[in-house]
Amino acid sequence: MQLKSLRRGAMSLAGAVLLAVAPPTHHAAAQSTGDPAVSSEREAGQIQIGLDVLDLVILRTDRRAREIASLLSGTQSARRLEAQIAWIEEIEQGDPRLMYEMALRLRDGDGLPQHRRAALTWLERAGDHGVPEGSYAAAGMLLDGPDLPGGQSLGKVLLWQAARKGVAAAQKDLGMREIAAGPRNGAYDRGYRWLLLAQANGAEVDAAALAEAAAALSSESIQYVRSSVKKAAGKDLLSLAWPFEEDVGARELWQEDLRIALRWEKCGRALAVLDDARQTGDPEADHELAVLYEEGNCVEQDATKAFDHYNAALNGGHLRSAFRLGLLYYDGRGTARDPALARYWFKAAALTLVGAPGNRGERTEYASNNMPPDPYLPRELPPELVAEFDWLAEIEDGDPKILHETALRVRDGDGLPRVRYAAEVWLSRAGKRGVPEAYYDLGRTLLDAPLYPIHPERGVIHLARAGRDGFVPAQVELGRRYANGDQVQQWDHAAYVWLLMAEENGADVAALREEVGARLSNEDRKTARAEAETGTYYPLDAR
Repeated sequence: MQLKSLRRGAMSLAGAVLLAVAPPTHHAAAQSTGDPAVSSEREAGQIQIGLDVLDLVILRTDRRAREIASLLSGTQSARRLEAQIAWIEEIEQGDPRLMYEMALRLRDGDGLPQHRRAALTWLERAGDHGVPEGSYAAAGMLLDGPDLPGGQSLGKVLLWQAARKGVAAAQKDLGMREIAAGPRNGAYDRGYRWLLLAQANGAEVDAAALAEAAAALSSESIQYVRSSVKKAAGKDLLSLAWPFEEDVGARELWQEDLRIALRWEKCGRALAVLDDARQTGDPEADHELAVLYEEGNCVEQDATKAFDHYNAALNGGHLRSAFRLGLLYYDGRGTARDPALARYWFKAAALTLVGAPGNRGERTEYASNNMPPDPYLPRELPPELVAEFDWLAEIEDGDPKILHETALRVRDGDGLPRVRYAAEVWLSRAGKRGVPEAYYDLGRTLLDAPLYPIHPERGVIHLARAGRDGFVPAQVELGRRYANGDQVQQWDHAAYVWLLMAEENGADVAALREEVGARLSNEDRKTARAEAETGTYYPLDAR
């Protein structure tokens, strides 16, 4: 039975039930005006919505319909029960802020029976329909509520969504949780960003936590973060991508629409969102459509169509499809079985996990959690995929020079799958482990062939690290770029400093150094020489 069929003959009582559970001011107003409906309201006021009815909130459409039929067949008070069910429908189809408020009352048992799972569902739904505070409240229930175990992953996602939608309290909470995690996988950097953003959006932030995070970051990173936060303050970050780049924002917006449509069983809306996104050429849309075909969600299950869409996504540069495509080749679903191609795509899939999660166990767990559900394949990971995780660990834990060389091969697709993000992470790690050439290669890559059109200062930062470590080509590169304004804003003073440092280390840059020096005053040249002698370097345009 569909909920809409219950509305006939029940809506007047539904409104009365709503009055009975809403704040008492409405009922008092009716009494004081002599409203003829008062007697029916008083009768409805005796209706107490039961926990068994509130259980309906957490059920999907088909199960809810069966449960409604079961409830109605086993009661002598069908009219009263229909009114309670209709009240639930009114809340879910009405103002999402009212649903948020009712969810808080269900959570706390404030004038309604305490039903925390129903509260959680409505908070999530309110968050998905324009009340981001709902996502934050739901995150708190999952992350901190002992009676709702097993929801840590979802809680983190909801907290992140609320923070991205501009809830300052969520931004503060997320920042504090990141810092509490310690200096692991960039947690201090992320925590510092979120706390600064929360502060910019009006939240009171613990100064000691900010100082703890800042102490773990370099001065150039702090300056870069502050610049990013300044641009993002007061904005809904779902229209931007961290660190606040607008080109990825369109993807995140339609992904959010798709997630909401699928979560609340709006298949027509989900398919329309994907069709619109595919028309724009976004390969992510092909990946998402492939998942629907593989799992038979909103469309008839079809492994061949899934294979075609995964391939289309990969051809568009969407490497997250590599894992699923490798599984199709491995099992021979939707295509002929091909162990060699399966292994190739497993290696590409493994490389997409470089950076986060960070160790073999976490990567294996992540892959296990993203296996297609039964009956497609057993939950165990193919040993060939596990072997690729072992290969990652061997490269990452071994000689940093080999890590550097492998990163360049991954960057360029030289005998290995081309996964630029993995290459950039590995170049950074090799640089931190004493290979300044890796910082040099990373800096040039970020400046000349950026994976994302982010601000050029990230590339300059890495070149500066190599230059600071005494790698002369990086010093020359910085001097040349600042002198000519190549992918950075022209800055003669910084160019002169770097060229002086390179010349001191034997580089043949006298002609360019003199050309730049001619554009500076005597005082500037004198200051620059003093800075070069003390090793002062200029990673950013700080003017």
